[in-house]
Amino acid sequence: MKLVRRSHSRTSRIRFGISGLLRRSRFEFVSDFGFRICLLAVFLTLVVPTALAHEARPAYLEIKETSPNNFSVLWRTPVLAGMRLPVVLTMPGHVKNLKEPVEQELADSLLERRWIDAGATGLAGKRIEFRGLQATITDVLVRVEMLDGRTWTTIAHPSQPWFELTGTPSKIQVAGA
Repeated sequence: MKLVRRSHSRTSRIRFGISGLLRRSRFEFVSDFGFRICLLAVFLTLVVPTALAHEARPAYLEIKETSPNNFSVLWRTPVLAGMRLPVVLTMPGHVKNLKEPVEQELADSLLERRWIDAGATGLAGKRIEFRGLQATITDVLVRVEMLDGRTWTTIAHPSQPWFELTGTPSKIQVAGA
């Protein structure tokens, strides 16, 4: 079999040659760009120090009415590296403990149980504060259950470190926002 070389006109060779260069340039550019991106990713992975994130576990307050104006209180604060979250639960001034608070240490938190008497006025319209919360990045999940079935669920943030028990829960408080 004999190979025959065909000659192309000068114009077609120039067009083919230019388009071939353009095709090659585009391929080389993409290849070079991809290589540079990979090199940058490796550099950032090895050289840039990793970010250390804070673990943010919420505190939890549960208040259940056990008899008219008497409540059981469960206060859970997270513990990280052996240190308790520096937040103190502060009840309204007229509230009295029926029993001494009982503390229980768990691996990741500290539980405190209390039984309180809220007096004749109860907790309605009163503010329950979380002193020290504003100095943290943690929230407090609050849940209140009354004998008549009303329930409040809300979140106290460092920007508003308290919870005020209204006469009737709003739709947002019931939904847990």
